Amino acid sequence: MKTFVAVTLLTALAVAGPTLTRPTQAPPTVLATPEARACTRICASEPPTNCGEGWEPAQLGDCWACCRV
Repeated sequence: MKTFVAVTLLTALAVAGPTLTRPTQAPPTVLATPEARACTRICASEPPTNCGEGWEPAQLGDCWACCRV
Protein backbone atom coordinates (compact mmCIF):
# COMPACT_ATOMS: atom_id res chain seq x y z
CA MET A 1 0.00 0.00 0.00
CA LYS A 2 2.83 2.40 0.87
CA THR A 3 4.49 1.61 -2.44
CA PHE A 4 1.28 2.39 -4.31
CA VAL A 5 0.94 5.78 -2.58
CA ALA A 6 4.61 6.60 -3.22
CA VAL A 7 4.36 5.68 -6.92
CA THR A 8 1.12 7.66 -7.27
CA LEU A 9 2.66 10.76 -5.66
CA LEU A 10 5.81 10.54 -7.79
CA THR A 11 3.70 10.14 -10.93
CA ALA A 12 1.56 13.14 -9.98
CA LEU A 13 4.69 15.25 -9.39
CA ALA A 14 6.19 14.19 -12.71
CA VAL A 15 3.01 15.05 -14.61
CA ALA A 16 2.58 18.41 -12.85
CA GLY A 17 6.23 19.41 -13.32
CA PRO A 18 7.39 22.02 -15.80
CA THR A 19 7.81 20.97 -19.39
CA LEU A 20 10.43 22.06 -21.86
CA THR A 21 9.10 24.17 -24.68
CA ARG A 22 10.79 24.80 -27.96
CA PRO A 23 11.75 28.38 -28.70
CA THR A 24 9.14 30.45 -30.46
CA GLN A 25 9.67 31.30 -34.08
CA ALA A 26 9.89 34.87 -35.30
CA PRO A 27 6.66 36.17 -36.84
CA PRO A 28 6.55 36.23 -40.62
CA THR A 29 7.72 39.45 -42.22
CA VAL A 30 5.17 41.82 -43.66
CA LEU A 31 5.51 42.51 -47.35
CA ALA A 32 5.57 46.14 -48.38
CA THR A 33 2.49 47.20 -50.27
CA PRO A 34 2.83 49.44 -53.28
CA GLU A 35 2.09 53.11 -52.75
CA ALA A 36 -1.55 53.96 -53.43
CA ARG A 37 -2.14 56.40 -56.29
CA ALA A 38 -5.17 58.50 -57.14
CA CYS A 39 -6.06 57.88 -60.79
CA THR A 40 -8.96 58.65 -63.09
CA ARG A 41 -11.26 55.80 -64.08
CA ILE A 42 -10.71 56.17 -67.81
CA CYS A 43 -9.24 53.28 -69.74
CA ALA A 44 -7.50 54.70 -72.79
CA SER A 45 -5.72 52.52 -75.33
CA GLU A 46 -2.84 55.03 -75.60
CA PRO A 47 -1.31 57.56 -73.20
CA PRO A 48 -3.56 60.60 -72.64
CA THR A 49 -2.05 63.87 -73.89
CA ASN A 50 -3.94 66.30 -71.64
CA CYS A 51 -3.95 65.02 -68.06
CA GLY A 52 -3.75 68.53 -66.61
CA GLU A 53 -1.54 70.21 -64.04
CA GLY A 54 -0.45 67.88 -61.23
CA TRP A 55 -1.43 64.75 -63.17
CA GLU A 56 0.61 62.43 -65.38
CA PRO A 57 -0.22 59.53 -67.71
CA ALA A 58 0.25 56.08 -66.18
CA GLN A 59 -0.22 52.60 -67.58
CA LEU A 60 -2.47 50.40 -65.44
CA GLY A 61 -2.39 46.94 -66.95
CA ASP A 62 -3.73 47.24 -70.52
CA CYS A 63 -5.22 50.70 -69.88
CA TRP A 64 -3.86 54.23 -69.66
CA ALA A 65 -5.17 56.72 -67.12
CA CYS A 66 -4.17 60.05 -65.54
CA CYS A 67 -2.72 59.75 -62.04
CA ARG A 68 -1.94 62.44 -59.50
CA VAL A 69 1.75 63.21 -59.10
